[in-house]
Amino acid sequence: MQLYFPINNGTSCGYLGMFCSALSDAVNCSACKTGFTLISQFNTFICVRPILNCFQYDNKANCIRCNSGYVLQYNSCKSIRCDLFIPPSSQCQACLPPFILVNNTCRDPNCQQNIGEICASCQPRYYLSNGICILIADPNCISAASNGSCLQCIAGYALNADGICVSTNELYNGCANQEYPCTRCQLGY
Repeated sequence: MQLYFPINNGTSCGYLGMFCSALSDAVNCSACKTGFTLISQFNTFICVRPILNCFQYDNKANCIRCNSGYVLQYNSCKSIRCDLFIPPSSQCQACLPPFILVNNTCRDPNCQQNIGEICASCQPRYYLSNGICILIADPNCISAASNGSCLQCIAGYALNADGICVSTNELYNGCANQEYPCTRCQLGY
């Protein structure tokens, strides 16, 4: 295999590297061998065998930094949610609780919509906080902000001044309408 390639109309040679098939200049690869991908790295273009969720490669096409939510292990990027990881396939075989394994990906069982491993929205009665679905503490709340504070209560309940869902009967002291002062009472008040 020829590792050097004529450049500048044959006046000098450029290093192809192990996976480059053509150079545009002395330090930039312009085309890769089959199965490799051209990336911009350290102000030059190099060819790498794509490593799932790798953020940065060294000049020998080894992964040196993974995307957020992943850790580097055996030149592969392992999900921080994964318990049993089989390199070099980058496939997870078992997840840490509470995550479940779906197509070699660890997912939140309370997630309604995923984008890869990342949860975009949660099932009803859960709120999304840092990519994880958390059960809403107030049983009368149906929607909460990412800090857990209730945004919307179930029917027959309303948020009080402390942000807790209370029965509208309690909140308005038996008043038939949500008003103060009360002009008409509910039956039994």
